[in-house]
Amino acid sequence: MIQSIILTGLILITSVIAGQPQSVKATQKWVKKNGHTIIKDFAHLLSMPNVASDKVNIRRNAKYISNLFKKRGFDMQLLETEDANPIIYGEYKTPGAKRTLCFYVHYDGQPVDLIQWTHGPFDPVLYDASMDAGGKPIPLPMKQTKIDPEWRLYARSAGDDKAPIMTILNAVDALQSLKIGFTSNIKLFFEGEEEAGQTLNYFLREKKKRVLQTWKHISPNIKRFWMISIFGCFVMAPCTKAVNPNWCLASVA
Repeated sequence: MIQSIILTGLILITSVIAGQPQSVKATQKWVKKNGHTIIKDFAHLLSMPNVASDKVNIRRNAKYISNLFKKRGFDMQLLETEDANPIIYGEYKTPGAKRTLCFYVHYDGQPVDLIQWTHGPFDPVLYDASMDAGGKPIPLPMKQTKIDPEWRLYARSAGDDKAPIMTILNAVDALQSLKIGFTSNIKLFFEGEEEAGQTLNYFLREKKKRVLQTWKHISPNIKRFWMISIFGCFVMAPCTKAVNPNWCLASVA
């Protein structure tokens, strides 16, 4: 299941970002080769507590995620608003690109009730199958370990909503390591209080002028967009003439 989710998300995102037929096959091979690293990196990200009210650890998450994208060539910054968790904002400019893709994700997770957890919610544990199917804990894979698609990684935000963050990161890694260039500019907008329902609304209200200026910079002439939802990650890009002239929404996952 882990490999299937990672592979599905990576193929979707790399197809959108790169727009080249060879990107799909190349990504499949890259995931099989690097699956053990992807799982370990994901487990490390999940080990960081991310309840919105935990201001110290939320900022720790924001800085860590921002640095991950910065190392991959993104221009990153934390957008600050009073009494709110930082919004992770990033840009990757591709020379000659004629479109911009915008990814929305939230990096905070739902509050935890320890009584409801078999193990600590921020102590990721890999199982050889789902717990409902009688799965048992297993060690994180080594380089030579074959990744079983039935494995499950249990932790808070393993699905909602750190999974798309790891998917985007590895899509970028796959394309960059395989020398497959991007065909689009990329913008990132990750908020830290989605589960609390606060930061985005506050930011849009207080920073309306800045948001509008940013949006105009993103796409001054585009009136139609294609929005894909990938495990809670929304990707916006121009619609083709073949689809609804106003908005089209495709939900994947």
